[in-house]
Amino acid sequence: MTQDERRLYLIKKLLKERNEDCEIPDDEKSQKDLLLSLMNIR
Repeated sequence: MTQDERRLYLIKKLLKERNEDCEIPDDEKSQKDLLLSLMNIR
C-alpha cells in the first residue's frame, strides 16, 4: 500500500466514522490537511 493509498484509506475511514460524506480533494496537500483535521476532531 502506497502513502497515497494509505492516506485515502484513513480519510475514508474517519469520514465514515463521523457519518459524513464530503468530497475528498484531488491534490496531496489538501488531502493531508483534511486528514489532519479529521484526526484532530477524533
